[in-house]
Amino acid sequence: MRTVDVAIIGAGSAGIAARSEIARVTGDYVVIDDGTLGTTCARVGCMPSKALIQVANDFHRRTLLGEMGIDGADGLAIDRRKVMAHVRRLRDAFVGAVLEDMRAWEAHVVRARARLVGPDTLKVGDETLRAKAIVIATGSRPIVPAAWRSLSRHLLDTDRFFEEETIADRMAVIGAGAIGTELGLALARLGVEVTVATTSKAVGGLSSPALQEAAAKLLSRDMKIQFGDASLDTGRKRAMRLTVAGGSWEVDAALIAVGRKPNLAGLGLEDIGVRLDEKGLPVVDETTMRIDGTSIYIAGDASGGRAIFHEAVDEGRIAGYNAARADDHCFRRSPRLAITFTDPNIGIVGRGWQGLVDQGADFVTGEASFVRQGRAIVMRETDGRIEVYADRKSGRLLGAEMIAPRAEHLAHLLAFALSMDLAVHQFLLMPFYHPAIEEGLRTALKGAAYKLERRIRDTELMRCAEPPAGGTV
Repeated sequence: MRTVDVAIIGAGSAGIAARSEIARVTGDYVVIDDGTLGTTCARVGCMPSKALIQVANDFHRRTLLGEMGIDGADGLAIDRRKVMAHVRRLRDAFVGAVLEDMRAWEAHVVRARARLVGPDTLKVGDETLRAKAIVIATGSRPIVPAAWRSLSRHLLDTDRFFEEETIADRMAVIGAGAIGTELGLALARLGVEVTVATTSKAVGGLSSPALQEAAAKLLSRDMKIQFGDASLDTGRKRAMRLTVAGGSWEVDAALIAVGRKPNLAGLGLEDIGVRLDEKGLPVVDETTMRIDGTSIYIAGDASGGRAIFHEAVDEGRIAGYNAARADDHCFRRSPRLAITFTDPNIGIVGRGWQGLVDQGADFVTGEASFVRQGRAIVMRETDGRIEVYADRKSGRLLGAEMIAPRAEHLAHLLAFALSMDLAVHQFLLMPFYHPAIEEGLRTALKGAAYKLERRIRDTELMRCAEPPAGGTV
């Protein structure tokens, strides 16, 4: 029986991140994966979706060119077959870059299926392998409701979508989370008739009622959004029917975007006595990524946490760092940072509105729109709103939600501020260039500052020396 210091199951983003940490300590490790290499992000997630979105937004921009004095935009046309070929070319380049990086450690890769047969023992193909520590990074797969699997000829999930040579003229999108809203809007801007069906008002994950309403209104300019339980059934030979809340639409295909499920089936966790929760997931310490009562760590989508690339990488690094060492080290997790690349972007940072309400937090909300914001006017991107949440007494930033122009950048600034545990008045000491979209964030921060229990500063200027404790500011 072969023995190694660490066995990593899965060579996706989390597994690769874990390997990089383990390799700093030991060269006695294996990475086990019998699936398609190249990571979910590069193959079917982050990167091909952004390639499609870029084409869609570039094509959509033609609708604004005439008013700017740029003539001829009405003659532009889209070839969806060429679009998908372009997306796959970029996708293949991203996957190729991942595979090229893997060549430096390909001697450590075992192309076989792994199953736990003991707390420190794996069955890997026909071989039995013992490891001092194990990292599970098996990723996730799209959820397709059982009731619709008989319609597979008409259904697409994100693992299949980017392999399509072209795009149907009429599409249903089931689910209005990040994937559903991003791809739904992109398809609509490529000339597809899109109907999105969702049971939740939380479009793109937004929980603020005002922002939910704004998101539904803004995104509905390009595609239909229907709230309610969806049903799908076959209609004519080449079409099927989507029914939501009494309305009915004939569509050519449906993109199922209702979430992803951790790939833990057949891994054998339950067989070796690992305690599973009501969702069938192991109990994990999120600061160490160790599965309770074992020398097994879990990271990325397999952990059941937020299925976001940077979260997977962070978890992989934590798991790998600890798996390679005798004692666990506790790591603080970064603030929540979620971005949906719709137009306007949707961003959620830290604690959202509903979470703060549910926790009984005493907070104030600073708000801003972009209707009168100079840079937004110039860019013709004035739609959207931002809400910033701060503790009423201390002014400490708690989180934010937004559907706003260039929110991907605003969300990063807020995440950095939350990581530094800044208060509103400290954030307002930072420079804000004019004209820049970031001025909209400044407006929201000022709105929150005015609502605090007491004014913490009398100016937004940085003094040469701070007043003594208890002094007037």
